Amino acid sequence: TAYQVAERGTGEFEDLLDVVPWVDCPEQRTTVHLDDDRPRQRSRSGLRIIKTHARQQFVPYNEQAKYICVVRDPKEVVVSGYHFFGSMLLGPLIPSVETWVRHCTSDQAVFHPWYEFTAGYWAWRDRPNVLFITYNEMQDDPSGTIQKVADLMGVTLTAQEMNKVNNLTGYEHMKTIDHKFYPGEVSPFARPGGSMIRSGKKGNSGELLTPQQQRRIDDWCREGLRKLGSDFPYDEYFATATGG
Repeated sequence: TAYQVAERGTGEFEDLLDVVPWVDCPEQRTTVHLDDDRPRQRSRSGLRIIKTHARQQFVPYNEQAKYICVVRDPKEVVVSGYHFFGSMLLGPLIPSVETWVRHCTSDQAVFHPWYEFTAGYWAWRDRPNVLFITYNEMQDDPSGTIQKVADLMGVTLTAQEMNKVNNLTGYEHMKTIDHKFYPGEVSPFARPGGSMIRSGKKGNSGELLTPQQQRRIDDWCREGLRKLGSDFPYDEYFATATGG
């Protein structure tokens, strides 16, 4: 969304990482470098987008920069990660769902514990150059999300540009260009024909997780936030699972 806002709905690329540097990418040869100024020079707004999974304490803060933090229900993160890593990396080596849940609710979780990421950026939420938003909110109000992003970035979009951004960032269109986001088969065990964009839905963790596993994830996240002293209202955003 931010990239298309910066390009006023005209952004084109063969691979997203050709135009958006991913600073913590495991393989830096696959992404445009942070020091490469061409994405900004070519941008219709003069702005460029930087992608990261890094926790807040590892992201330099600058009042001139804009920060967009998207947080998703951790139960859905577990499900999404199971399908994604099984597709592009592990294939038949993907562990059982129960083992995956145990991994994701440990200090060794991929990209670190969910609550550390969330607590860090939640602490920044009231800063004028920060937009803290959930995946659910984005799904519920795509047009409103685009407007919030544009306002944060200082980009005024015409009605036509807004419609273009809306269409280009919608699930239907993005699914047709999935190959521009998907990293490909990165190991001999990867499943052929994998994808990055699977269902684009919210509230569907029950498709893979049992109610007990969902509650365990909820409890782990609440406790982690509590230990960090975060006042992020977990139940307000991601209510206790009841089986769906």
